[in-house]
Amino acid sequence: MLERALVGVRARRRLVGRVVVVAIVLVGAVLVGRDWLATDRATAQTDDRLRAARHDLAVTSDDHDAAVAEVEALRATLEAELATLTTRQGEQEAAQGAADATGAALAELQGRLAASTADLAASTGRLATLQECLVGVAEALNQAAAGDTGGLGTTMREIDGTCAAAGAEL
Repeated sequence: MLERALVGVRARRRLVGRVVVVAIVLVGAVLVGRDWLATDRATAQTDDRLRAARHDLAVTSDDHDAAVAEVEALRATLEAELATLTTRQGEQEAAQGAADATGAALAELQGRLAASTADLAASTGRLATLQECLVGVAEALNQAAAGDTGGLGTTMREIDGTCAAAGAEL
């Protein structure tokens, strides 16, 4: 019986050993399964964050491309406006040169006009003096035709200075 009892103890020990091994394996499997599920959730979350980051990166890239295109368009517009400004400045300088030349020509014409006006005034004065001389000459001729030699001499002396001022020599 002892042997039987020993066999029974040994069988129980084997059974307990097997139960302990199975329990350890089950506990290990539960722990590994739990860790695997946690790793799977973490991987899924990481994948979600990676997709979101890729989406954000694509949106940012599109925004960057749009901003670059806008800057290039603004740069082209600026260059065109600078070219227009340069053209307008050249036109302004040419117009200023023309205005200066026209001003100089106007000043010359005003000087000529002033000289012509002075000549006209002088000529008008000489014309009036000449008319006065001619009136005196006509009177002297009438006196000569009438035979009034005394009046003729007096008239000639009176108009001599006037006719000399008018540029006519008697």
